[in-house]
Amino acid sequence: MLTATMQFYDMTFATMAALKGGTGNVSGYTQATGYTEVYKALQLNLDSGQSLLMYNASLITRIIGGGGRDKMFALEVKATPQLTTDNSIAWKIYQYGPLC
Repeated sequence: MLTATMQFYDMTFATMAALKGGTGNVSGYTQATGYTEVYKALQLNLDSGQSLLMYNASLITRIIGGGGRDKMFALEVKATPQLTTDNSIAWKIYQYGPLC
């Protein structure tokens, strides 16, 4: 099984709401009530020149870090690709060029 785990340190409340569920704007973030499933299409451009494309990724997120002088708060996102609606491929890796 393929998964990608990422950490975001510098983000807006709107981005946090898009990745975690709930609502966010310039004044703050309000978490979703109950359990929220978040699915997104993701394209990750890698330093090696390839791109990893997840057509329908299930996102599990949590806030990590303790805050303070030596530890920043971060949003950790674990993305797991799901099958597409026609039960075809869930992800692919391809070579991207200067137009991507």
